[in-house]
Amino acid sequence: MNESKKETRMGILQAASVIITVMISHIILNMPNHMISSTGPATILNVCYIFVISLLVFYFSSKVFDIFPRKRFN
Repeated sequence: MNESKKETRMGILQAASVIITVMISHIILNMPNHMISSTGPATILNVCYIFVISLLVFYFSSKVFDIFPRKRFN
């Protein structure tokens, strides 16, 4: 019984990941409205740039996590 409680706890890394995910999703959902008002017709180009940059960030972060497959961050 004690072990099942231990498995359901969140570590510091998981809690930080949840907070960062919520912050990034909030920024991404509000960004197009802000971009449309500031850049006008060039908005689609800016969205494409940000999409490519975010893909690169996720690609490199997944490669970093592949380097350390059994490392636990608790």
